Amino acid sequence: WPTSPMYSSSLPVLRSWNRPLRAVLPNFVLRPLLLAGLVVAGLLLFGLPRVSGVAMGAMGLASTMCLVLVFRWCRQSAPASLRADRKWERSPAWRSMAVTMLFVSGVHVVMTQTDTIMVGALLDSERAGYYGTAVRLAGLVLFGLMSASNVVGPRISAAHAADDRA
Repeated sequence: WPTSPMYSSSLPVLRSWNRPLRAVLPNFVLRPLLLAGLVVAGLLLFGLPRVSGVAMGAMGLASTMCLVLVFRWCRQSAPASLRADRKWERSPAWRSMAVTMLFVSGVHVVMTQTDTIMVGALLDSERAGYYGTAVRLAGLVLFGLMSASNVVGPRISAAHAADDRA
């Protein structure tokens, strides 16, 4: 979902390289399907117990699989000039910016999950689960807007860079 670190890092990169489908596919389609498939397989095929640890393990595995896919897509989608000139990888300025952005992304994840943690601490885990589900479902309202911005955003950016006002 939009609060995941994978979303915040891969979406702008793949969108900037004019790959809007690859930018949203892992978080909005593949990860939920993988999660559902892993949980169902764990419960039905392997007889795992219905506990939160099984769901968390499935979420970790689904997220890892999508992260590997995103890294692969980023390498494939990178412009040839960026792949050819790898001096930027050794740049202290790049490393400093990467650490700063990692910190900001981490704080963002913590801030977006604090409300659910607080509901769990103040009430109980069952109500926190209901609250978390409601928050996720409410996020679907933004799906149309985000879909449109992922397709149109890079085109508007390219037109602006080319000084094409029409």
